[in-house]
Amino acid sequence: MIKAIIFDKDGTILELGATWDEPTVTAFNRLMELTDLTNAEAETYGEKLGIVDGKILPNSLFAAGSVLEQAEELSSVVPLSIDVINDSLEQEYLNFAKVADVKSLIVEGTQELLKYLKDQNYIIGLVTNDQRNITHVMLESSELISYFDFIGCADEYHAKPNPAALHEIAKRFDVTFDEMVYVGDSAVDMEYAKNTAAGIGVAFEEAHRSHVQEADYIVTELLQIPQILDELNDNQE
Repeated sequence: MIKAIIFDKDGTILELGATWDEPTVTAFNRLMELTDLTNAEAETYGEKLGIVDGKILPNSLFAAGSVLEQAEELSSVVPLSIDVINDSLEQEYLNFAKVADVKSLIVEGTQELLKYLKDQNYIIGLVTNDQRNITHVMLESSELISYFDFIGCADEYHAKPNPAALHEIAKRFDVTFDEMVYVGDSAVDMEYAKNTAAGIGVAFEEAHRSHVQEADYIVTELLQIPQILDELNDNQE
């Protein structure tokens, strides 16, 4: 039986672009001012990391990577230490999270789904490549935090696809990986989900299906997930 449902955050239960476009572009541009790159070179480099026309591309480093992974990459062109870059990015993201209208960023169906899962006594977890302080601000502002029994962040349990947070869930709630499913929107998420009974990829737009092509199931709306859980549980009986 499936006992635990674990979610990614950005792009899965909170809208990605509306959340991180502004602070990511702002932080990136500030850091580029410290480099020797021309404007054209900085633009090309930004595209490599996932910034195109002022937007964050799904499945890119800026969308799916941890802040530390972003800092490590940026350190190849920015004349600052990884720690300093990491702190600069984290502060920019945190400042934005504190003033953002997070409730307006909740993906349609999220609250209904989480309420259903809670009523059905599922363990509900969230594992994100974001930092803990930013994650908690976002979840508290969205008023979603009370639904989650476990929140795992990259600066506590390593970034996905490292399964450290899954091991913690297994230990804390006495469940096996075969009793978990993971829900996410990126290739990294689906690699992570291979540790569990099933990976559920969310593709709210047709163009995003390629990001979760390794998923066991692909949904176009979150409220399709209960049916998948019923199917998985029927198959395990």
